[in-house]
Amino acid sequence: MDPLDAQRIAPEALRLPARQATAPLPQAQFCFRIALAASIVSGIVCLSAALCGHGSGGVGRWSAGAFFVFSSFAILCCLGHRLPPQNLCAVLLVSWASASLGLILAVKSHVFLDAVTYADGFGPRMLGIVPWQLPFLWLALVLSSRETARLILRPYRRDPHYGYWLVGLAALLVLGLDLVLQPFAVRVAGWWRFETSPAASSWLGVPWIVFPTNIVLTLLVLLFASPWLIAKRAIPTARNLCPLMVWLLLNLCLLIGSTVAGLWLAMAASLAGMAAAVFFTRRARAAFPTMPDETARI
Repeated sequence: MDPLDAQRIAPEALRLPARQATAPLPQAQFCFRIALAASIVSGIVCLSAALCGHGSGGVGRWSAGAFFVFSSFAILCCLGHRLPPQNLCAVLLVSWASASLGLILAVKSHVFLDAVTYADGFGPRMLGIVPWQLPFLWLALVLSSRETARLILRPYRRDPHYGYWLVGLAALLVLGLDLVLQPFAVRVAGWWRFETSPAASSWLGVPWIVFPTNIVLTLLVLLFASPWLIAKRAIPTARNLCPLMVWLLLNLCLLIGSTVAGLWLAMAASLAGMAAAVFFTRRARAAFPTMPDETARI
């Protein structure tokens, strides 16, 4: 249990043995293991298809969709140890809807993503604009980054500006993933491409305007989803590293693909981001050592 939560928890709950202090969703641990295993399997298939030049083909298309969906459900299961089922459903619906809306507006506005063209074989498109897999991808990216930022900022939860730091660090973690995702999607998997001038400045073929656009998309998702990510009733739950595991899984798949394809700058960005996230998470965890009564883990 996080010591900073002790004052928010009812005294009678604190007196319960750890095995009786059940999570709002008792099946969260089992569901997370299944979703994580499915994410790993689908990620391997998706990565193999992309490296073989079939990233937007039949196998690559559906394995990518499965990878994004299972990763989204894995991070939702991580949230199940502290949020009730109704909050999880709201987070899923609100995050997916806001990501879909943001992507559609970005493409149709002809301002930020006017030059993007999605591969014809990448899958059915919502309203004929955005492939159905992408909102799930952004749901996984944003929620895993937000919960990883929560782990890193645990020592600063009493700071009056904690909420702003949480949103800012979550956006930074998404940016770290996006720096690897965009070159992988364009140059390795072939999921989409950008129609830009060869002389224009870019990051491995990706226009720089794409990254601030995706930061705005991240903030949009967090704006609508954050009220549902706050537990209204604190209970004693064991701390876990599930969000970091999901974030690292997404990063690792992109890292392997970038390395095999020879995208060394993307590989360096991925390694730097992963090392920093692990280091600061371990540092925050060391600031609040595990309590003896933490027996149930997710």
